[in-house]
Amino acid sequence: MRERLKLRRKDLTDILFDIKRAQRHSKKKEAAVSTLDKLTDVYRLHPALDFPEDVTTIGFRVDLPGNDGETPVGLLLLISDGQVVRVEVDQEPLVKIRERMYQIKAGAPPFLRDVWGLDRLKAFMARPSCPKGLYNDLKSAYQTYLDLPNAAYGLIAAWTVGTYFAHSFTAFPFLHFHGPKESGKSKSLEAMRCTCCNAWKGRDITAAALGDTVDGQRGTILLDQAEKLNSDENTNLVGLLADSYKKAGGQRRVVEITKGGRSILEFSTYGPKAFASTKPLDSDLADRCIRVPMTRTRRELPDLEGWEKLWEELRDKLYRFTLASFKSNRSVPFFR
Repeated sequence: MRERLKLRRKDLTDILFDIKRAQRHSKKKEAAVSTLDKLTDVYRLHPALDFPEDVTTIGFRVDLPGNDGETPVGLLLLISDGQVVRVEVDQEPLVKIRERMYQIKAGAPPFLRDVWGLDRLKAFMARPSCPKGLYNDLKSAYQTYLDLPNAAYGLIAAWTVGTYFAHSFTAFPFLHFHGPKESGKSKSLEAMRCTCCNAWKGRDITAAALGDTVDGQRGTILLDQAEKLNSDENTNLVGLLADSYKKAGGQRRVVEITKGGRSILEFSTYGPKAFASTKPLDSDLADRCIRVPMTRTRRELPDLEGWEKLWEELRDKLYRFTLASFKSNRSVPFFR
């Protein structure tokens, strides 16, 4: 053909190259169309707490039976539609809810033994019922250990229950305990640590730790000595905190560099937060807070150790209420 068309060898080589390139391009287009046809939407489920498709899921880490003395850690997932509760232990990364498959995201739910207990969970599964008097029980517990303005007991009780439903709302207000030293601010946060959803209490937190903690557990942040946030070095952290009262805000982004290239990771910092301080908070953060004024008490209050049986009983009721009554959370039936 080269001799008949009087082509140079280079011309023929170029023509063959163009033909092969066109063939490869055509195959890529066919493959792309074929791959696109096979694509399906992937729905993701948070392992600690989520509300997909009018269902609630709560997850815990548990110790699984192992071999050779090992104790592997798995995920126990409770799935409730408001009438029936089912449990799956150490399931595959995919779980079916209604008629849709969900991929379980990475996360760090609390250990079951630390927040609820296997015996209490088994008792609930044997008879999954909604507890009565939860709101008044919380108020009574707070009145026993704390000396607050009368209106604050009901507020904190309702706020505590709300921490279990925060991710079904578009926004969640913060609390700010403000008063002089030795007025019970830290003790208030400690009492809430015993009852609020996946609560963490501390005095210092970085933006990175905030993102990891909130995104990993979808829990409650209780920050003591929050006057430290007023320093210039915490300007970015304050902005992140102020933005995190809305589900659409408070996204922390980092760039991950691997051998495969650069990728952007995003961590949500949305969730319930309470602060305790002797000084006013930054104005942007204060606007998101319900302020609880604190004064030094004259009452003889019992010490709060944190492992009193009372708190175990309240957490049991809170988990039962969340799984049994989540569909009614917007009508706050715990006031009845």
